[in-house]
Amino acid sequence: MMQKNILITSATIQEAEYLIDRLNNRRKTKIGNKLAISGVIHNKAVKIAITGPGIINAAHTATAAIEQKPPELIIKTGCAGGFKQAGLTIGDICIAYAEIDAQLGIEPQNQADTLQELPFPIYKDNKKEIKSTYPTDLKLSLKAEEILKKKICDNTKIMQGNFITVSTVTATDKTAKKYFKAFNCIAENMEGAAAAYIALIYGIPFIEIRAISNIVGKREKEKWDLKTAFKKAGQAVYEIIKEI
Repeated sequence: MMQKNILITSATIQEAEYLIDRLNNRRKTKIGNKLAISGVIHNKAVKIAITGPGIINAAHTATAAIEQKPPELIIKTGCAGGFKQAGLTIGDICIAYAEIDAQLGIEPQNQADTLQELPFPIYKDNKKEIKSTYPTDLKLSLKAEEILKKKICDNTKIMQGNFITVSTVTATDKTAKKYFKAFNCIAENMEGAAAAYIALIYGIPFIEIRAISNIVGKREKEKWDLKTAFKKAGQAVYEIIKEI
């Protein structure tokens, strides 16, 4: 089924500029007192909501948008830190297989370990229990990967795997290695788990497409390339909207 009413969320307007520039019949609106830009891309109604950074902003904006007008599909996009252990470099494109809240759980006795899993679910229905790992729509994620591998013909890697969401940005190689070992993750961000969870609650298909702006680990901002990541993520989502 082709989705014709799509909600796209990004933390900052810079992450969405590529897509905003390609909206036809563009108009500014508000969602939960946050900026949103509505229009048409590839004959599909698209609303781009600028959430602000972090899980609270992401959850608030997604909820407000759904309550205002439920979309047929939610796409989370923007930049991310990539794990070098996964073989990623700046400018590569990642698709989330699942979103993991890396800081939700029980503090371990050994500080070298990651958090222990909660003894109770934070979400439960007849099919699943969720503690800290939130699924994306697997069928649509695989379709997105297929689309991008056909459309992007340069040396950009297209990789699907686990993302982690953090509220404390990783700034040491030690923590990066710990997360990769614990979660087998390919990318780190600050909003994805919240958006995935809200989509799950409302039963709306959710995918997440990000481009790598930096390598997770020691914080060396002079090596970051936000501009390239913003453009690459926007290009990827634009192609997906056309075909999905």
